[in-house]
Amino acid sequence: MRITKKMMVTVIVALILVVTALMYQFTGSQDKSTKDAKIISSEKIEEAVKTTESNTPTIFIHGYKGTLRTFETMVKEFELKDEDKSMVTITVEPNGKLVYSEEALKQVNDPLVQLYFKNGTASVDDQLTWMKAAMKVIADIYDTKSINIVAHSMGGLVGTKYIMETYNDKNYPKAEKFVTLASPIKGWVKYVITNPAEEDLHPNSAALAGLYSDRNEFPKDVEVFSAYGLQDTLVSVDSAKGLKEFTANIITSGYMDNHSYIHEDIEVIDSAYSFLEFN
Repeated sequence: MRITKKMMVTVIVALILVVTALMYQFTGSQDKSTKDAKIISSEKIEEAVKTTESNTPTIFIHGYKGTLRTFETMVKEFELKDEDKSMVTITVEPNGKLVYSEEALKQVNDPLVQLYFKNGTASVDDQLTWMKAAMKVIADIYDTKSINIVAHSMGGLVGTKYIMETYNDKNYPKAEKFVTLASPIKGWVKYVITNPAEEDLHPNSAALAGLYSDRNEFPKDVEVFSAYGLQDTLVSVDSAKGLKEFTANIITSGYMDNHSYIHEDIEVIDSAYSFLEFN
């Protein structure tokens, strides 16, 4: 039988109550100074339980023209593996306004947070600005200083810039683990430019050139897992493995997938789950 966090919390509470009762019995035979020893309050129990729970949010960032369903399969599989995990969504309107339910966010102890950009063709910098605003909300609601990031396609560029720009900034939660799925770190092979996103994704774009020139700023202790599709005709293997030139703390792995299916592949999902050490 798999031991869940809820079961662990129940056991911990029970142990604390038993220890409290024993302390109370023991103090009955001691002198007054010992009798004055504090009995653990309910607040202390809550505090002890809270420290046993992992509330590091995992942030999902979709790619170019991504939808609310981009990570649907992956999230469902994560939830099946751990009943304490649950998905919540922060939607970013085209004008940058964040739309979310604070109550819904607070109800999840081990959150899988989907960041959905309604303007899926916005530039990397615009999406980065929106992500930063959302991460301040996450940091406040979950009282956390750290996050994990799972990103598909262009979302990997946004996640990379977020990590590089905020890692030493206490105003934002810093990334501990970073999963990229077919992310065009060196651009993609679609050369027609009709919007800001496509301009940034061009192999010779200023956005990619700037990211690469700053690659030494990528924090070396962030663990990276980059998956790539061996049947991907949009993002080359070399491009999807591009973060190898940013950090040595990286694992890369190829799968028999195209660009759009890689986040649906159960093998990829299991690999990401294990990398994030949810087991």
